Amino acid sequence: MKKDTFIFYLEWLRTMEDAQLSNGERSKLIDSIVIYADTGVTPKLPRLLMAIFSPIKSTIDKDSEKYAKILAMNRENGARGGRPRKGKEASENPPVISENPPVISENPPVISENRGKNSKTVRSHYEYDYDNDNVFVYDARSVAPDEKEKGQLFEILFWRNIIDPHGELLRFWEYNDKRKWKALDTPTKRMQAIAEWQPSDSKPRVRQEFLEMWHTLYRRLNAEGKRELARQMLDDKARCECQGGEAKIRARSKILRQTIEETRPSEILEYIGNLKLTTAAP
Repeated sequence: MKKDTFIFYLEWLRTMEDAQLSNGERSKLIDSIVIYADTGVTPKLPRLLMAIFSPIKSTIDKDSEKYAKILAMNRENGARGGRPRKGKEASENPPVISENPPVISENPPVISENRGKNSKTVRSHYEYDYDNDNVFVYDARSVAPDEKEKGQLFEILFWRNIIDPHGELLRFWEYNDKRKWKALDTPTKRMQAIAEWQPSDSKPRVRQEFLEMWHTLYRRLNAEGKRELARQMLDDKARCECQGGEAKIRARSKILRQTIEETRPSEILEYIGNLKLTTAAP
């Protein structure tokens, strides 16, 4: 069942304000968010807007997964006849199970805790882990990015087509870690900074046409829920070598190579034309 609505988090607007987007950029980004929520089609955006859009896309995908799970659970409950009645006091009408999940902001308000007259105010946030039913509290003074955000920063470097994105992320990390991340104390500032980071080598890692094809395939696999396979595409050794009537896709992941050979993705076939498709390790 397709949803007619989706949750638009106010935090997204604050992110756009932090990034100092123009009215045109903001309008384009909001349109892209709405279109993606409705169709699942990832838009083509300039580098900065894509850096802001990527985590928003992940949130929309997560909300859609929660909604799908609730629908499946409701259908299962309905097939069982609903909740059993509790004797004579039970209502004649069966319980109504909503198909709309509760709106729970993933960016909850800051909680202030005063610990005595002379103590400092501790500002903390909490996050809810929907999969494991846990609440985590963390200190908001720790402004360095966590491992999840570190992966998002790497993706930005990877799709910028720079040489050695792992090494460049390490350089970026060490540079800002020495400065205690004071100038980059929000995820938005860090995404903007990594999008403008000057690499040691300005030459492209692979042909831009190959990277665009690779990105299209990566988006499709994510949209199909094959996220682990898509993650294996974030390989800085991945490339295409065309020689002697053969197009050889090189990638570290054996599973990814086998999948390419077995499924022969249309994105790759269109890219290589009449050449024979093969795969190999780097």
